[in-house]
Amino acid sequence: MKTGQRINVIKNLAKKLEESEYSEIQFILGQFKLPCHESWSEDKYGYCLNMLENVVPEKLVELHEYLYPEISIPGNAGQILKGPWEEGKLRLFISHSSIKKSDANKLKQELSVLGIDSFVAHEDIEPNKEWLVELKIALSTCHALAAFLCNDFKQSNYCDQEVGYALQRGVLVIPLQFEIVSYGFMAPFQGVRVKDKNPDQIASEIRKIIADHPLTKLNMKMADQKMLEQLVDKFLSSSNFRISTNLLSKLEEYSAIPKELVTKINLEWNKNDQIYKCAGIPKRMEEFFKKHEKI
Repeated sequence: MKTGQRINVIKNLAKKLEESEYSEIQFILGQFKLPCHESWSEDKYGYCLNMLENVVPEKLVELHEYLYPEISIPGNAGQILKGPWEEGKLRLFISHSSIKKSDANKLKQELSVLGIDSFVAHEDIEPNKEWLVELKIALSTCHALAAFLCNDFKQSNYCDQEVGYALQRGVLVIPLQFEIVSYGFMAPFQGVRVKDKNPDQIASEIRKIIADHPLTKLNMKMADQKMLEQLVDKFLSSSNFRISTNLLSKLEEYSAIPKELVTKINLEWNKNDQIYKCAGIPKRMEEFFKKHEKI
């Protein structure tokens, strides 16, 4: 990594970390085994610059992949694996025994609408690829792991190893307690009791843990932002009245929308006749803009 490139990478990392509270900055630095002090005199940005100043390139690349999952470091400083993930979503590896494959796929569908892309082994691996290689790539690029703890989990040749891989990387592990409770190194982690719960209920609990946890809070925030941007684009390019009505209803559910997106909607919605000619929408748009105090 050249000196100029290193400076830019460190500045970008400090800028992203600055968005978090001091306690979360300390937590993230600690999880990546990076320097951190119990006290500081600088502002958050200056503190992060100091902590990252002498970090080895490999660790900078690893932290960059976590904070900026969709952006590779320019040049040959480090090859960041993309993995089998949908762009812009939080990446959740689902570790499960074969008996829970159906449950894992149902959960994956529910998580998708919440901004979380899930990797379900055997379902997401292309048949012509070495599946162990694909497993490692998914484990190396996920933001979190959910473990389906059932009676067969311990008997699997890979489930415990997948959890161990995630723990070694320092990513969030969420035990899903179907038939057995958390054990071993998973025991201290917050689990989800899933007995008699529907997939949508389980997905909501997983999302709350991910959105609240310091390790994944930033990633979930970025995924939510990406989902909202995509929703706005779909609404503005709507091809019929029904789609326009449904997408506007989803936008109306948001209590706060960034200024730049509200401005974009304000400038473009009345250019699409499948929006402004739809009965009821012009009045709803007035209320929408009043709510966000942009006009």
